[in-house]
Amino acid sequence: MDDIKRARIQSAVQKLMDGHDELVDLLPARKIKNISEEDAVLGDALDSLEECIDCLNELLEE
Repeated sequence: MDDIKRARIQSAVQKLMDGHDELVDLLPARKIKNISEEDAVLGDALDSLEECIDCLNELLEE
């Protein structure tokens, strides 16, 4: 992978991690049993962001 592509992927990972941190701040503790529908959607978005971050980090390791 060339340096430009690697830098762009690293930038994307950082942006996703920043969004992840913002979502974490919005969510109540995940152990709460009665969460609102909005919090459930935010939780799903958080899970998706974590998957994206993991995939991009795997790509950087290649």
